[in-house]
Amino acid sequence: MGFGPLSDPYLRLAFWTGMGALALTLALAGQIVLMRIALRRAERRAARLVAVWRPLLAIAASEDALPPLPPLARRDELAFLRLWVHLQASLRGSAREGLNRVAQELGAEQMALRFLARGNRPTVLVACLVLGYLRAASAWPRLLEMARGRNTLGSLVAAWAMVKIDPARATRALVYLAIGRPDWPLAKVVAILQEAGQDATHVFTEQLQNQQEDALLRCLRIADGLRVQLPASVHAPLLAHPRSDVVSAALRLPAAPPLLPRIRALARHPDWHVRVQAAKALGQVGQEADLNLLLTLLMDSQWWVRYRAAQALCRLPFLDPQRLRALAAGSGDRYASDMIEHVLAEGGLA
Repeated sequence: MGFGPLSDPYLRLAFWTGMGALALTLALAGQIVLMRIALRRAERRAARLVAVWRPLLAIAASEDALPPLPPLARRDELAFLRLWVHLQASLRGSAREGLNRVAQELGAEQMALRFLARGNRPTVLVACLVLGYLRAASAWPRLLEMARGRNTLGSLVAAWAMVKIDPARATRALVYLAIGRPDWPLAKVVAILQEAGQDATHVFTEQLQNQQEDALLRCLRIADGLRVQLPASVHAPLLAHPRSDVVSAALRLPAAPPLLPRIRALARHPDWHVRVQAAKALGQVGQEADLNLLLTLLMDSQWWVRYRAAQALCRLPFLDPQRLRALAAGSGDRYASDMIEHVLAEGGLA
């Protein structure tokens, strides 16, 4: 009966398991080394590309005539587009047009369309930026598809590119999308639509007249960020809405004088959030007849109501600091006087 070193089946199993683990470890280490070598080569190649193309792009951005352009290898296209986008983001005005001429000369739009169709996520984002800066209308269907997609970052970048390509068309499409996309931060939505530079009043007028209850509040908040002034015929029903959060959001929008009677009534609303916004609105469209109402709000139990009322009083053109102090003192409320002094000090009028 033999007793060799690996005669036991369990020992053989352990031995070959260890050898397999060692082989896998060595293979993994080799793969890491190869990846590191490839990364270093890519970095050196990218550095060479930047050294060649950055001066050429700088000349194109500052002069009318394009410098002689070297050929661009296919494997360098993505690195070039990244450099081009970086420079686009740092320049303004006519300098960008010089970069666009270089991109057109090299066929950058076709490169970006190819990456948009078949690239990984980071590459697709670069392609969206390129197509936006180039105002490439050919990319519109794919960008709209991306804007409707589930990926938040990708959809926002696509929305930005759409605004660059066709601001008016993008405004109408994106307002509708943004209302139904709670994953889109309001600040980002407002920044993108502001960049469109289009009057969005007619779009919001349509949307607010036909909006479902659950999306109404978000629509109003986007309109507030854009400082949209709605027609009084659309604005007034929102100020009479049964939900106080909707009324409060509607009061944030720029108000027209015909809405003043409704705003006065809302200054006595039981929800203090509504009273805060009513006081602020009275500071925009209030008249001398609203002086007593604002003084009443100046004595409200809620600090924010008193603060907004004091700000509104300080904005009224027919009141100077001396008369403001006299009115607050005449109210007999110590907190009213304190709040007036606080707001006057904020405005450098103390």
